[in-house]
Amino acid sequence: MSDEKRICGKCENEITGKYITAMDKTWCDGHFTCAGEDCDSNLEGTPFYEREEKPFCKDCFAKKFANVCNGCKEPIVGKTVTAMKTTWHTDCFVCKECKKPLQGKPFFEKNGEPWCQEDFEKSRGFMCKSCGKCIGATEKVVTAMDAKFHQGCFNCANCKEDFGGKSFYVKNGEPWCEKCSN
Repeated sequence: MSDEKRICGKCENEITGKYITAMDKTWCDGHFTCAGEDCDSNLEGTPFYEREEKPFCKDCFAKKFANVCNGCKEPIVGKTVTAMKTTWHTDCFVCKECKKPLQGKPFFEKNGEPWCQEDFEKSRGFMCKSCGKCIGATEKVVTAMDAKFHQGCFNCANCKEDFGGKSFYVKNGEPWCEKCSN
């Protein structure tokens, strides 16, 4: 048995009776408590958080040190998602529209809210006049004849040749190349 004196991590007195060991220190029986203001909860046998070499219960740690979730506005203790210059619980980082989880997936920001690609594209309302499908947020858009087209869909209505930046003619409300318009 060691003759080394044990000093309590809280009261700093020599420990003569029962003690516990936590955070590389020894503590008098009943002295391993939360360091939060007005708390003093006994942490013996319960999960705790360490900061500045002091133990804290979950609630006090969250109040004093944790980031606040941009979704639910509650403190984050545990896994965090950082996106759009703020922090989120992993369960709160979801699409504004469909509520599907976005962690690890591509997303878009619209009015300060995260959106999945599918809902973001739907919300833009860019539908291709030629094929009738949604024009993706990352796709190039051709705007002509008061309509929007996928870049690959803006072709001559007759021969289907790509205009490739060349001029076109409107015939019966459709784009035509010079050769076909004559």
